[in-house]
Amino acid sequence: ALFRGDIALMDESGYTYYAAYPVPTAATGASQEVAYEIPSVQDGAFHGEWDVMVAEAVTDAPGLVAGDNSDAVTLHFHHQVHLLRIRIPENLLGEAITKLTLTFPTQVTGTLTVDIADPQAQPQISGSQSVTLEFAEPKNAGDVVFATIAPVTLTEDDQIGIVATGSIYE
Repeated sequence: ALFRGDIALMDESGYTYYAAYPVPTAATGASQEVAYEIPSVQDGAFHGEWDVMVAEAVTDAPGLVAGDNSDAVTLHFHHQVHLLRIRIPENLLGEAITKLTLTFPTQVTGTLTVDIADPQAQPQISGSQSVTLEFAEPKNAGDVVFATIAPVTLTEDDQIGIVATGSIYE
């Protein structure tokens, strides 16, 4: 991706540049941590605005000057969330699915905190162990939906609960 912005004139000494996308909901300059909200209720569509990314720090880079569109600062971003692509293989509910709830053994939605100085650091999440997908258009076998969650590591013994809900049955 190409990012552009207006930056005031800077002297020519070296700088360290940090970048995160999208604009965080909160930031603390002293610790270089930024926060994002990953909603616990989603609509099952892909949302690029929840695809949190942090760039590797660029050190000893020159100050940016007006009109400089060179490659003086090149940013390499790392994704900080997981995007689940869920295909509904079959529907034994007897009606279209209006809601899908996934429950994890650990927190996956809420406030995601990442360190912009270290894109390899594990993001921290504080919130809920579930994500609920509420569909505007009911879903059926063969449909594909998406859920954005915090990155988690699960073992083979961990289980994810999945509950499909229709207008009558669950």
